[in-house]
Amino acid sequence: MCKKENREENEAREIDRYQSIVDRAYKEIIGVRHVYIWLAGVLGLIIIAGITVISLIAWNTIGDMRSDLREEIKIITSRLESEVDLVGRQVTNRIEEEFNKDKIHDTVQTTAKERIDAVADEFIGMKINDMVMPLVNSISKQIEDANNRLTALEDKYKTTIKLAENNLRKQEKITEYLIAFSDAQNGDRKAYDRLATWGEDKTFFLSSQATAAHAKIRSMHSFPLFQEQSLIWKEGIDPAGFTFVELKNFYNTIQISDAKTKTTLITYIWKREDIPKKDRMEFLINIIKNDSNLEAVEFAGRYFNQAANLKYDPLAVDEFVKWWEANKNKIK
Repeated sequence: MCKKENREENEAREIDRYQSIVDRAYKEIIGVRHVYIWLAGVLGLIIIAGITVISLIAWNTIGDMRSDLREEIKIITSRLESEVDLVGRQVTNRIEEEFNKDKIHDTVQTTAKERIDAVADEFIGMKINDMVMPLVNSISKQIEDANNRLTALEDKYKTTIKLAENNLRKQEKITEYLIAFSDAQNGDRKAYDRLATWGEDKTFFLSSQATAAHAKIRSMHSFPLFQEQSLIWKEGIDPAGFTFVELKNFYNTIQISDAKTKTTLITYIWKREDIPKKDRMEFLINIIKNDSNLEAVEFAGRYFNQAANLKYDPLAVDEFVKWWEANKNKIK
C-alpha cells in the first residue's frame, strides 16, 4: 500500500509540474506581447513628436513650401507605420513560432513520455518481481527436481544394468566352470589344468569349487588298480619290427580323444625292453608333460613310478618332472 501511495503522489507531482510548465509558457507569451505593444506605442509617440516638430517648422517656414513638407511628412509617416507594422508582425510570428501550442504540447508530451517510461519501467519491474519471478523460480525448481529424479533413475538403471551384467558374467563363468569340470572328467588335460589355475586364483568366486573338482579328478586317476590292455595289430603285422622312432611317430598320429589306443601303445612301448630304459622313460616324461589326454598321462605316470621306483600320484606332473631333471643323467 505504501509503494502504491508513493507512486500516486509522484505521478500527481509530475502532472502539476507539467501544468506549471504550460502556465509559465503562456505567461511568457503574454509578457513578450505586452513588451512589443509598448515598443509600438513608443514608436508611435516618436512619430507624433516628429510630426509636431515638422509641423512647427512648417508653420515657421515660408508658405510656398508647406504643401511639399506635408507630402514628405505623409511619406515619412507611412514608412514609419509600415516599419512598425513589420516589426510587430515579425515579433508576433517569432513568439508564435517559439511558443505555439503544438510545440508546447510536444515538449510536454516528450517530457511526460520520458517520465511515464521511467515510471512504467519501475512499475513493470515491480510486476515482474511480484508476479513473473515467482513463476519462473517455481518452474526452475520443478525442472531441477525433474533433473534430480532423472539422475537418480539413471543411476538406478545403471546400477541395475551393472548388476545384470555382473550376474551374466557370473553365469558365464559358472557355465565355463561346469563345462571344464565335465571335460576334465572325460580326460581333457587342458580343462583339468584350467581347474587348477582357477583354484589358485583366490579372487575367482568359484576358486574353492575348482580346487575340489581338480582334486577329485586327480584322485579318480590315482586308483591303485588299473587294467592294462594289449594293442591289437592288424593281421600280418609284427610290431616288434617297428623301431622306437617309428613307434613314437605312430603315437603322435593318434587322435587326442582316442584314449584306448594311446594307453595300449604306451603299455606296448614301455614293455619293449629292447628299447633303452632311458629312452622309454623320456618318452613317458614327455607324455606326462605335454599330452592332452589325462588317461594317457595317467598310464605314463604309473609306468614312470615303476621305472623310478616312485609312489607319486599318476597325475603328479610337477613331481615327476622335478625328479627327472634331477636324475635323468643317472639312467642308462
